[in-house]
Amino acid sequence: MNYRRAFLFMLIVQFFYFTPVFLKGEVIFAHNNAHELGVQVGDDAYISNRKFSDQSNTFIPEINHHLNGNHQSWLSTWNPYVQMGRPTWQFCAFGKAWLLTNLLSFFTNNPFVFYTSLTVLTVVLTGVFFFLFLKTIGLHPLACSSAAIGLSLGTLISYWLTFVMFPALFCWTSCLLWLIASFLKKRSYGAVVGISFATYSLLLTGYPQDVILHLYLVGGYTLFRLLGSGGSIKRRIRDGLALGISFLIGAITAFPVLADMVVLALRSARLDAGDGFFLSILPRIEGVKDLWFYGSLIFDAFWAGNPIRPEYPFPFEGFSLNPLYFGLFVLSFAGGRWRRVWAWQLFFALCVMTTLWLPAYLFAVRYLGFHFSSSQLIGGGLIPAFVLGAYSVDTLLRTGMNRKFAAFLLMASFIMAVLPWFHYHELWHTEFVAASFLLMIGSVLFCLVPRPILLQCLIVVTVFVYGHKMVLARPLYSIEVSSRIVKEIKAVLGDRGARFAKVGNISGILPPNQEALLKIRSIHSYDGLSPVNYQRSVLAFSDVGSVGLGKYFCSIDTDSKLGQEAFSYAGVGALLSPRKLDARLFKKTGETNGIGLYEPLHPVILRAQITGFERPQAGKDVVVRGFLHENRGPGRIETTVLYDDYQEIKVASCSQETLLFLSRQYHPKWRAFSRGAPLETVIINDFYQGVIIPPDTNEVSLEFRPFVLWSWIPQVMYLGIGLLLLLGRWMRAKPWKTVRVQ
Repeated sequence: MNYRRAFLFMLIVQFFYFTPVFLKGEVIFAHNNAHELGVQVGDDAYISNRKFSDQSNTFIPEINHHLNGNHQSWLSTWNPYVQMGRPTWQFCAFGKAWLLTNLLSFFTNNPFVFYTSLTVLTVVLTGVFFFLFLKTIGLHPLACSSAAIGLSLGTLISYWLTFVMFPALFCWTSCLLWLIASFLKKRSYGAVVGISFATYSLLLTGYPQDVILHLYLVGGYTLFRLLGSGGSIKRRIRDGLALGISFLIGAITAFPVLADMVVLALRSARLDAGDGFFLSILPRIEGVKDLWFYGSLIFDAFWAGNPIRPEYPFPFEGFSLNPLYFGLFVLSFAGGRWRRVWAWQLFFALCVMTTLWLPAYLFAVRYLGFHFSSSQLIGGGLIPAFVLGAYSVDTLLRTGMNRKFAAFLLMASFIMAVLPWFHYHELWHTEFVAASFLLMIGSVLFCLVPRPILLQCLIVVTVFVYGHKMVLARPLYSIEVSSRIVKEIKAVLGDRGARFAKVGNISGILPPNQEALLKIRSIHSYDGLSPVNYQRSVLAFSDVGSVGLGKYFCSIDTDSKLGQEAFSYAGVGALLSPRKLDARLFKKTGETNGIGLYEPLHPVILRAQITGFERPQAGKDVVVRGFLHENRGPGRIETTVLYDDYQEIKVASCSQETLLFLSRQYHPKWRAFSRGAPLETVIINDFYQGVIIPPDTNEVSLEFRPFVLWSWIPQVMYLGIGLLLLLGRWMRAKPWKTVRVQ
């Protein structure tokens, strides 16, 4: 088998893996979204799992706002639908700040199709890049295709298809490994540019916390290759500088998005999280028995059924190799090529140690940069595991190893891995147990008789038993995107820009962030980086407020504060409540599924010009006391131009300084002007956006100017350089004829 055929085999398997998408036109989505919208429908034939509801509650709505938002700039920067307004999320490839998603946005404005296309592209590229990496380091063609298929279509990536930022980590890390290996093999400008682009892509598309882990892997590999390259010291230094500059340029091109993320992090409570927040994600290992069973889950998690189903009986986060690749991983310790594999084995061991040993994980959190979010670091060992498996295949097919010893080692490791499952024999699923034994027998046979066709058959079985069955895909028509309760809220709110609020325990109905998909606004939030100011503000009309370091504010727990002054500033024009609200403040306008819809009796005020305000001290803070409707100024204000990120407002011209109140969250990147002259922006009552209006001023313009607006520059740069490189390659490949001029 040559590389071309091995590569074609990989692409064919990838195509059939995605048959629900390519042949049936389905989209990758975790559930039908019916419960979230209060729609009472029966279960359908498709697997649903609300563990992955971040896709429906966060990713899809955010993508929808990027594709269909009302923004003046070239990309969406402000989301007015949640948290009383906040910056649009740009990280994890949700928007146009990354080159490839910007290009993809030209082909569809449907967020479900967009997400599915992005996910399929990411998975396919993961296999392609990993194949090219293994080919570059000289492994057998079948070793390249088997490992690339295992990584891109394996259990971990299949489990997290609804979280595209996790597959993106492996995609662009594989790309970096390939390009680094290519550069050290044959220096070229194309490899240098590619390393820069892959670094830029990894930073913008991967889950931010895990990006750090993968950068450790890439950095370690780069250092290992430079030290072991065998060239002169001068050559190694020159190569190291070239690679370092490439990484640096990639980081600089990602700076507009990263800078805005830093602003968000500094304004949030996330950086003050205690140890308990991070330790909650780790597996519970209380003895040898638990450790042994954890290893059995890595061997094969399917004996108790499909882990993607919500009824799966054990805690599971996706890391499992399946019997074939588990066996190949084990064989890497007996292949006699330790000089080439020991670094991969060491990195894998460190990832396992920091996942299972609490002191090691806390050390990583406190000193190695893993303090932004809780994460199981064993995921960083996936690429090393498949590299080691590829080396095992290469050894079996090329150099050979003691086949009887290899078969014995496999059988012994399989027996050790299977034994804990007998304790849970009542949970066995016969079809998966049978497939597992088939793969174990086939792996042992491949050790004894290493025939390529046998390995290819085993690979196909693993993909369609362990990968394909975990794809959460369904027809687009089966996903609810509106409901009676949504239409009633829209009818009450109208087009004023007012918000709705939930009061009391309304379990799962209209979860925060879906508002951007439904095109209705609320005061609620689901945001791991919500500002501390927001968390303080909601306590003014809610006893509990936001929870989970400010991540969740799903409803107002009590109606006791709804008649107080603070609530009048929130711009709430509709309320949902399962219990009756105070008739002196609200009137009931409807009811759906036992949930009442209420409208406030006082008019909703979203903008006001105020004369009576206080500035306790020099700075941005301004205080307005009393109810908002009691502080309205003498004149009428009118919004003449209204975008999410830009507004023009007519105000009353006064002889004294006044204050423009806007019922939305303050952010330091909002800029105010009047006829081109800058105006001072302030924060009202510790949360709301305000503008100081000088005397004799009758118009105000506001524009949101985050750093991400500059992200068009790296896109143009990479696109231009890429086209020039392609043109140069085409010109070198084209046979030019010499024409004599007489």
